Amino acid sequence: MRVRVAWMAGVVWLAWASMALGWASREQPPAPEEGVAEEPRREPPVLEAGLRARLEEIDRRAQSHVDLRAEFEQRKHTPLLRRPIVSSGTVRSKGGVALWETQKPRRTVMRIDEREIAIYDPVEGSMEVFPSEEGVRKLSATPQPSLGSVLERFAVEEIGAAEMLGGEAEAGRRLVGLSMTPTDEELRRRVARVRVLLDAERALCLRMEVTDAEGERTEIIFKKIEVGVGLTEESLSLVVPKGTRVSRPLDGLTPSGGGSGGGTKR
Repeated sequence: MRVRVAWMAGVVWLAWASMALGWASREQPPAPEEGVAEEPRREPPVLEAGLRARLEEIDRRAQSHVDLRAEFEQRKHTPLLRRPIVSSGTVRSKGGVALWETQKPRRTVMRIDEREIAIYDPVEGSMEVFPSEEGVRKLSATPQPSLGSVLERFAVEEIGAAEMLGGEAEAGRRLVGLSMTPTDEELRRRVARVRVLLDAERALCLRMEVTDAEGERTEIIFKKIEVGVGLTEESLSLVVPKGTRVSRPLDGLTPSGGGSGGGTKR
């Protein structure tokens, strides 16, 4: 499997999608380790009072989200192609872990947690493992970010839900459309803009769109979203067959075998 030039941009939007399916974190951030200086706090951009109130309401509703399962369709728009590249599959998330299984047009599995991103290609029998960069790690440490953690790294403004729907009807729902521009320097190198469409009643993301720093746009639409489905640790693990080539391209390590017994497990 080749190392993709824009792999981190893809990981950023996958991490965002993992988070945006739910909206609020139930866990408090961990206390800083002894002897490790805390980063200076940055004042978040000012958010319009009415919008803040509605997002805080979504925060409160999302407190009940323990885990989540959904189908997704991804549409990647690039200036090099006249039509978008379409893929689809399922996503499961709980706590700090998200497991994305793409079924069409080619099966791949991506597991994201607060430490690393593992991408498994069963056709090529290989898996690439990347460390989570600090900015991505902070955002993807939970699939349900707090409003505060979003505002620390993005300037947020409301947009019409119709801009996200593209003419498709979503009758009977309280929808909130958001456009978010990174204020975090690390994220700004990867992402130009994020737009999301939230279901305010269920505190879930229905759609999102990420435009990367190169101008490529990726849409993702979530369907059949279920919360509180009782996901287990096993259902979020990534087990690959023995003999799978495992590499860490950014570490410059030599590919290794997939381990013993049933293979490598994450």
